[in-house]
Amino acid sequence: MYFPQNYFGQPATIRAVKLTLYRKWLTAETTIGELLVDNAFFCFTLEDKLRAPGVKIKHETAIPAGVYSVALTYSNRFQQIMPLLINVPMFEGIRIHPGNMAADTSGCILVGRQHHENRISESKAAYAQLFNLLREACAKGKVQIEIHNPPGWDAQFASKPPQAAPPVATVTAPRPQPETKQEALKAPQSAPIPTNWSVSAPALAPSLGVSHGQTVTGNAAITPPSPPSPSRWPLFVRLMPRAFPLFSTVLAGAVNFFQLYKWPLLCAAALLLGFWLGWHTKPPERKSL
Repeated sequence: MYFPQNYFGQPATIRAVKLTLYRKWLTAETTIGELLVDNAFFCFTLEDKLRAPGVKIKHETAIPAGVYSVALTYSNRFQQIMPLLINVPMFEGIRIHPGNMAADTSGCILVGRQHHENRISESKAAYAQLFNLLREACAKGKVQIEIHNPPGWDAQFASKPPQAAPPVATVTAPRPQPETKQEALKAPQSAPIPTNWSVSAPALAPSLGVSHGQTVTGNAAITPPSPPSPSRWPLFVRLMPRAFPLFSTVLAGAVNFFQLYKWPLLCAAALLLGFWLGWHTKPPERKSL
């Protein structure tokens, strides 16, 4: 595989470093690109899958394109000083470090000297050379990395201008005119309720005070008799609503008392039972002659 040699093997004598990453090969798992140092090819890169703007799947998404400052800070994960990208939207702890495949990164940028399908190789050598460059550049000035998506990638997600909604036809309902007195009199009236009726009492008529088979006539509707007043109910029925809450309260208190003093009560009951059995099973005394 062709691999241009630009910076490998050369001492790190660059005063100001400009990093530029061009993403070129997109697959279902990875994003492989080229890293340039001062507009000259340096190595290949591997990132997670590139997704639509604003979409992030943890450990499986490449960071958004843009310009980020680079600083050398201590990594708790790798236990060493490594390049860190500052202020990456929706991401934290994005670094440049060695690795070979998507399983080695969680949004970070991996570097390598050669690239293959969904992986890169010779990563440690490429990272060591890049780290030496960044160490000297960070000591002398500010270092930034500029990340570019493939051509046309951002355009496919560009929002289209909102289209004007089609005009909605408005229909004005005719305003109702007030009715005259003659028209109001001609308006249909609701059917009146008949006042004269003749009903043959059904089987349930005794509840209405009518015997079975009797024909009832009159000028008013039948109204069922009102339920008896509570004062006519038996005394125990009227006391049930009050007795049951009191009984339940006493029962609950007795249960709680027994659970609290279960063993003392059982011991007392056993002693009483023993005394009772001893008293009643005591043999009768013999009278001396």
